[in-house]
Amino acid sequence: MARSLLKAALAFIIVFAVFETGFYFGNFFNEKAEGIRETPLAVSSNSQMETLPDKALTATANIVAVTSDGQGAMSLANVEINPNGKGRVLIDANPFVETDTQQSLETAAKVASVFTGKSLADKDVIYSVSGTNAQLIGGPSAGVAFTVATIAAIKGKQVRTDAAITGTINIGGSIGKIGGIVEKMNALVEQNGKLFLIPSGQR
Repeated sequence: MARSLLKAALAFIIVFAVFETGFYFGNFFNEKAEGIRETPLAVSSNSQMETLPDKALTATANIVAVTSDGQGAMSLANVEINPNGKGRVLIDANPFVETDTQQSLETAAKVASVFTGKSLADKDVIYSVSGTNAQLIGGPSAGVAFTVATIAAIKGKQVRTDAAITGTINIGGSIGKIGGIVEKMNALVEQNGKLFLIPSGQR
């Protein structure tokens, strides 16, 4: 019974930590936030952007999902930025990734580039998922998690390991709504998570 009460209390805390006032990327990193983006991102040309250092950059972020049998599950979104690239977005095919997920990953790279003001034109961004038994990954709801991880890699930061975020990512930088909030939150609670960010309006 004590365990049930503890889980209920943690779930209550997480619900109060949900994202209601706009997407605040800084809260998700281990360092102090540098600012809030409250408006859609402007599209910038590569000529206006700064170049990244000539070295490999990596970051990870937690993904929360709902399995085919309706259970919440957690895995890791992995981002690698290869310095010797051609502006490609490459996706590891193990597990297989459906078309809508592939499209959300391409958007994640574009939004991260614009958000940070760093060009990825001469880099390759490599996305993969680890820590899962799934044979197939579908849906766009991990888009914002991959976006955050990409921003972290570009900025040389790390994403909090006790946090998770869910939501689609749109090309203008806005966050779209998703399903399975309760199942995803339960998966985070089971892993002793402390911060759960969801799209505005889905509390």
